[in-house]
Amino acid sequence: IRVDVTGMKNNFDFIALFRFYRYIKKFSPDIINFHSYRAALWGRLFARIAKVPVVLYSVHNKWGGAVHHFLDRNLSRFTDAIIPFSMSVKNYLLYEEKIPAKFVKNPVYIGIDIKQFSGINEDDVKLLRQELGIKDGQNIIGFVGSIAKQKGLIYLIESVNKLSITFP
Repeated sequence: IRVDVTGMKNNFDFIALFRFYRYIKKFSPDIINFHSYRAALWGRLFARIAKVPVVLYSVHNKWGGAVHHFLDRNLSRFTDAIIPFSMSVKNYLLYEEKIPAKFVKNPVYIGIDIKQFSGINEDDVKLLRQELGIKDGQNIIGFVGSIAKQKGLIYLIESVNKLSITFP
């Protein structure tokens, strides 16, 4: 079950953290998995105080400075496993944040099973291409995600620019 119980306004919203603590005491979950730095910052500590048996932290990307690294490193002892979503994030956790290796697990890759799209009707594709003004045989490159530095969108833009020289 995914639940956002805190509604934290900032990293020091102790009223939201108290609500979170009451929530865990009331429902007594066996596992809590945090998915953001803000939630994991205090949540791991409060989950341990509330005696949650398994505390996980899923890390989606790399960011933060010295204070972030210090806090994350020291809070790792309140975490059973830190799960990166890429090898790059795993290396970041180990070598930049210097989180002990015993906490950092192998990446869980997030992807899409493209088999679910194998039944797409070609006539629908042609119609959509027409609506968007995309000619037959013309390549399409897309990006779905937040426009944030750690997503590396600049590399996609630079690559498309270089490719357009050879493949106008």
